[in-house]
Amino acid sequence: MATGNVVLLAAWGAPRDLQAFLAVAVALRRRGLRPILAVPEEHGEPAGAPADIGMLTLPADPRLAHERLAPLQPALVVAHPAALAARALAETKEVPWLAMWLEPPQPPSWWQRLWPGVRDPMCRLRRELGIATGREPSQVLALFPEWFAPAAGLPYPAGTCGFAFHDRPQAMPGDLMDFLDAGAAPIVFTIGGATADDDFFRVSMAAAERLGRRAVLLMGAGATLGTPPSASIGVFASAPFEAVMPRAAVVVHQGGIGITAQALRAGKPMLVVPAHPTQRENARRCVALGVARATDRSFFTPARVAAALAGLLSDSVMRQAAADIGRRTAGENGAACAADRIAHILLAEGLRASG
Repeated sequence: MATGNVVLLAAWGAPRDLQAFLAVAVALRRRGLRPILAVPEEHGEPAGAPADIGMLTLPADPRLAHERLAPLQPALVVAHPAALAARALAETKEVPWLAMWLEPPQPPSWWQRLWPGVRDPMCRLRRELGIATGREPSQVLALFPEWFAPAAGLPYPAGTCGFAFHDRPQAMPGDLMDFLDAGAAPIVFTIGGATADDDFFRVSMAAAERLGRRAVLLMGAGATLGTPPSASIGVFASAPFEAVMPRAAVVVHQGGIGITAQALRAGKPMLVVPAHPTQRENARRCVALGVARATDRSFFTPARVAAALAGLLSDSVMRQAAADIGRRTAGENGAACAADRIAHILLAEGLRASG
């Protein structure tokens, strides 16, 4: 029997994408519900998760992940469409499920390549579990705003909620704070949750030095520069984006949806360096908003990056556009919007069951 206020949220994606699901879980808890957040085992529990949020890590194998979820009795499942085990749990427990989508719509050709990778394993899992008929989601919650991308291109009809941010109580590293306070606003280079990329940061350092500009390199774990940086280049493993990006002159990143949302909220011009189709679409949207330039990863050289950054640094129109978008983004609360919709569906389902 389902427990009336338990909501299973099943995340999928890069480590930073999990923060959006965590933001929704926190918003649900504030509404008196009992969220359980299930995340890929390879990433581990997201940093900054409050103690009153239930947490589960799931193996990559959907059948094993379903076995780990099977003891749960949620009243509602909220899952990324690629979180197959959670979708199967909703079908075996006969409870409604909502799809929660982080990435805006992509070109049809991209969906044609991606969708079989979600559909076919789901069909196999259903056969293994003896599920006769699949179920479509009751609703789709799109965790991005309509002004950034309309949800009409998603595989299911969806309603946009806005970006969801989980701002962790994480202090700025003291040495980074000292660096920021010591001079002009730097150019911030980061690849977010991507794997270590030595070449990206070597080119970034060379481009900043060509311009004679201060820079912060948020390199993550494992990346190396090869040569020692000059005093104008600050090298750090990580920092809370919500604290460091607003102090940037320009933010340079690869265009993942999580880091793009953070850069938009910071209200700073961007140079987006995409390497994958979803990143290219996000870059195109930022350019269309008038807050960014884009250069493909294959053209990321010190000379080209320095030229692009020089243009961004001198563009007062783009600075104003970025500031306007920053205020707009900061004024929205996608996590609260999603939590309100989830709570409304739970209430409706409870009334239907009691009737």
